[in-house]
Amino acid sequence: MAQSASKLFGRSLPHQAPAAPKALPARRAPKPMDNFSGCYVGYPLGEQPERDVARLGWLCGPSNGMRRVERANKRAEEGVSMLMLREVTRAGQCWRWFFVAGRGVTGLEFEIEEAGGQQAFFEGGGPRWAVIPATRPYCAASSGLLQLKLRTRQGEGQVAFEAWTMSSAPLSSHPQVATSERPADAIP
Repeated sequence: MAQSASKLFGRSLPHQAPAAPKALPARRAPKPMDNFSGCYVGYPLGEQPERDVARLGWLCGPSNGMRRVERANKRAEEGVSMLMLREVTRAGQCWRWFFVAGRGVTGLEFEIEEAGGQQAFFEGGGPRWAVIPATRPYCAASSGLLQLKLRTRQGEGQVAFEAWTMSSAPLSSHPQVATSERPADAIP
């Protein structure tokens, strides 16, 4: 047998229609994660550079509409600049490069040169792994030869590398920022 609310609570309740729920404060829609930089957040670095760079490439490449075009495994020597990629590219073609070095190799530095030897981008630093560029793809300003060089500041050992590309700049990418001056510690 059902009892009335007033008998259950020992007092009489006013008979009113339920109040309309209060409107929630307006909130901004969440920003979608920028997958060019979010793809490697929390990346667990292992002990095998070739395997680690393959996982890193697969985390960041296909999810951003890119395809792998090159992979290499080379031995880096401290302070020695080495050519990692030499590719004919067309204006607007976009790239991303992934590197994982073995234990004992630190301080990875990179130089990208476009047609005519002009330095178009330089990014240095990093522990034993790097995604170049870190937050967006690098899109070639002109057609011609593109070269990517690597130099380590400390240590010697294995460096695994993958190159991924897409045919043009994604709509979400940031505008290309060209480096007008060569940093003092750039690769000669």
